[in-house]
Amino acid sequence: MSSEKLERLGFDATRLARVGARVRQDIEAGRYHGAALVAARRGEVVAEVVEGLADRQAGRPLGRDAVFATMSVAKQFTNVLALSLVERGVLRLHAPIAEWLPQFGTMGKEKINLFHLLTHTSGICSGMPGVSPEVRINIEALTAYAAALPLESRPGERVSYSLMVAHSVIGALCVRADGGKRTFSQMLEQEIFAPLKMRDTSMGLRDDLRERYCPVKAAWSGTGVIPPEAVERANLILANAGMRNARRRLRHHHR
Repeated sequence: MSSEKLERLGFDATRLARVGARVRQDIEAGRYHGAALVAARRGEVVAEVVEGLADRQAGRPLGRDAVFATMSVAKQFTNVLALSLVERGVLRLHAPIAEWLPQFGTMGKEKINLFHLLTHTSGICSGMPGVSPEVRINIEALTAYAAALPLESRPGERVSYSLMVAHSVIGALCVRADGGKRTFSQMLEQEIFAPLKMRDTSMGLRDDLRERYCPVKAAWSGTGVIPPEAVERANLILANAGMRNARRRLRHHHR
């Protein structure tokens, strides 16, 4: 794109060029293995950077069609789904979730509502749940786990970011409010991804996206909010989810 057109869109060509240069510097410094970035305004793409490797171990370069594990971006999809049910009058922001999930009717959890879950003020497990990958990819099992734990704080008392558990409970709430007719993945696909034509987005790694998947690799060592090895377990979780979905399809086929 010409400098004149970039200026009309409100960008400085020289400064914009720094983005790609910095990405390449970061890759060379080992801060990450690859990066894909697109910036646009008013329907015009002003910057597109695709650099580095999708899979360093396999030597596979990063392509424009690569797919990634988006981690907590799934929380935003979950929020949209839940709020759409509020908009339709199916769910209520300030009603106790125990109306739909009775296992949350004791030990102070009877005060938790959807607003608390959405704003990370529910007091539900903030850390990484100490459960197997099979439980982590099953919102019903993870919800049962959360219901059995004591709260870390009273609902509404303080903000405590829940890495995984609170939004799994929201997912279970959406499924229950939907009457159990669909899985959470199906609800996201039918209510959000398909209408928005997000063809390369799914809850869990679809088989048709597997060849384009960039495995999660931690480019740092030591400690942090989440240890590197815990981050890399996302690959195991995604693989297990894929195997579980394959088994489910096989069972349906036999039926």
